[in-house]
Amino acid sequence: MTGRGTPLVWFTLLALLSMSSHSQQGVPNHGLTLGHEFIRPDSLNWVRSGGVQLAVLSGNPDKPGLFTIRLKVRDGYRVQAHWHPQDESITVIQGTFLMGMGDKFDPAALEKLPTGPLLSCPKRSVTSPPA
Repeated sequence: MTGRGTPLVWFTLLALLSMSSHSQQGVPNHGLTLGHEFIRPDSLNWVRSGGVQLAVLSGNPDKPGLFTIRLKVRDGYRVQAHWHPQDESITVIQGTFLMGMGDKFDPAALEKLPTGPLLSCPKRSVTSPPA
């Protein structure tokens, strides 16, 4: 929640480029074997990036390959129309996320993503989410 009591939208973004995975350095595996990782929410390193807070859970979003990030987006934050060079999956963890498709923002065409469902966007699809 923000200071005004409006919900904070959290979502996980999975960008899929390859079947290889990369693990976040410095995250303990808590005794799990076979390469399994357990990442606790309180161990995430949040950084500000373009008006949102971002934490890398695995991989490196600046390099080719599989990565997972988590974003905290304030209520009403708007992302300009854009596309990604890889497939993208979004899951809302808390709050509601409004998703627009296409290169022009159209408030009447926004889809409401409540907590829980998975949204999959193919690479190069243009999205214009106002969050």
